Amino acid sequence: MEPLFITSSTVTQLLRQLPEGDVFAIVADSRSRDVELLPEEFAGEVDLTCVRPPSSPRSVLFPMREVVVGAEAEGADEQRSATLVGVRACDLRALRVLDQVLLAGEFRDPFYASRREHTLIISVDCVMAAEECFCTRVEGMPHPNGSEPVS
Repeated sequence: MEPLFITSSTVTQLLRQLPEGDVFAIVADSRSRDVELLPEEFAGEVDLTCVRPPSSPRSVLFPMREVVVGAEAEGADEQRSATLVGVRACDLRALRVLDQVLLAGEFRDPFYASRREHTLIISVDCVMAAEECFCTRVEGMPHPNGSEPVS
């Protein structure tokens, strides 16, 4: 998929036009400054300028716990679409590594593969590397350099 460049002022409009599914983003007036599942009738603003949030997109794509067998797992093969908004370049690089581990090779994770296939990622460039950031220390930049996965 080709990258599409949009301005921050059009992101909220874009979110309202997405097909049905879960949308995860940092809410501008939230105290947590972390990625949240937005309510269906979300009317606020997402924050695209804050420093990288404490939680990574991995927590959405590869949860710590998952029911794979039993009554609770029924219907799990019907993956709901999701959109991750505000993913930073460092997290895109981390997703590339996660994809190599969980999608390539002999032991492909079908749950991760399904989630990944049904997830749209909207990334943003950081305006600068903050003190707690490590992107520039691992030969990265505060913006994607073209080697990150785009979906």
